[in-house]
Order: sequence, then C-alpha cells, then structure tokens
Amino acid sequence: MKEWPQLATCVGHPEWIDDPRFATPEGRTANADVLTRSLEEIFRSRDWHDWRTRFIEAGITFGPIAELEDHVGCPQVAANGLLPEIADMGGLRTVDSPIHLKGEAKKTPRVAPCVGEHSQRILEELGLSASEIERLKTAGAVGMAER
Repeated sequence: MKEWPQLATCVGHPEWIDDPRFATPEGRTANADVLTRSLEEIFRSRDWHDWRTRFIEAGITFGPIAELEDHVGCPQVAANGLLPEIADMGGLRTVDSPIHLKGEAKKTPRVAPCVGEHSQRILEELGLSASEIERLKTAGAVGMAER
C-alpha cells in the first residue's frame, strides 16, 4: 500500500512506518492479526466524520463500507439506473440487468408471470379451439393460472 506511511501517521503511529512487522506489505500480511486489532481499537476512538476529515487531509484513499439501504438513495446509483423500479409494484426496486444489447433500450422490469398465466393465449395463438384447450386442461396436460 503506497499510502501506508500516511495511514500510520494519520492514526497516530508514525513509528509503524519503520517497524519490521509493518514496514513492508509482506510484514503487514504476516502480522495482520496484530495490525487489524490495533487499527480497530484506534478507529473506535473517533467517529466516522472525524476519520473522514483526517483521511482527506492526509490524502488517504478511503470510502465507507456501504449498507444495503445506502444504495437506494445514492445519487450515483440513481443516475446510472442501477436499481430500477419494477412496473406496477408501488416503488419496489430490483437490481438492473447487466446485459446491454446494441440498438435496444432497456425494458422496465416486471414481475415474472404465474405458472400457466399465458397458457390460454399461447394455445389460442397456436390455433387450438376452446374445446381442445379444455380437453388438455382436463387431462392435466396444460396448467392455467387462476386469476
């Protein structure tokens, strides 16, 4: 981590920069348990706002670990359409499909159909008569959604 000296100084332990346990990435990895426990204790000593200010002033790259609810109101998530509303679901959202097809606009997410919801229409489009469809239903060969 190229920012290790800044971090060690920022958390009040500039002596860690030359400490053989932490001076190299390999040393920090080998001593991760000790370093992690020490950093956890240090980070608990101040609130997020204070650490944020200190990290910005020290030029340390950082970011909060987001919770699920943080993404719903995130302007960047909204601007990129990553949590679109599901049609006719009163504001319920889903994760956007990662699939993009050239020349095709994204479709609004919809709830999956019930099993057999489109059976009647499909069988009619295939040219089956009402009596043929009824015979298939009675025989248990075709399921129909109850609406």
